[in-house]
Amino acid sequence: MGFDGNSPITGFDIESKNKSASWDTAQKTKDVSPQLNQATIIDLHPSSTYNIRMFAKNLIGKSEASNELTITTDEAAPDGPPQEVQLEALSSQSIRVSWRAPKKHLQNGAIKGYQVGYREYSSGGNYQFSVISIETTGDNAESLVLDNLKKFTQYGVVVQASNSAGTGPSSTEVAATTLEDGETGIRY
Repeated sequence: MGFDGNSPITGFDIESKNKSASWDTAQKTKDVSPQLNQATIIDLHPSSTYNIRMFAKNLIGKSEASNELTITTDEAAPDGPPQEVQLEALSSQSIRVSWRAPKKHLQNGAIKGYQVGYREYSSGGNYQFSVISIETTGDNAESLVLDNLKKFTQYGVVVQASNSAGTGPSSTEVAATTLEDGETGIRY
């Protein structure tokens, strides 16, 4: 702004953007009162890095941008379930469960583990959950074998992803039936 004409500050404009975006797409918070020493920026995504800058305004015009402030928002529990949940009956007492991580923009942080819930499909009862901690493999494909199941019984399975902030929603239930003795593997 340069010369301010000794005009008092009438307000502030605050701009915020994802660190990888341009200022042309910045979210603008306009006309923040000069009596305030703080403002809340809304609609930020969890576990994301943002740049923030400010402008002072008076009757003469608008200042140059302040120095940029870089912040990273906290993680939140995943907003999306694991994808592509598949079951494979391996034997009369075991089923392999495989899945892929939730969509990246719904992870809200680094996925640290998964909970696999299973129940006899016809029972309509509560799921038993087997909690597993995983090391990320890079391709986001994971699997677990459920053992000691009943022979020739249909099971419903759901999977949930978790990060350091909490556990996300369950995948859609998928069903598979354990084999009869002597049968070979069947994919569902």
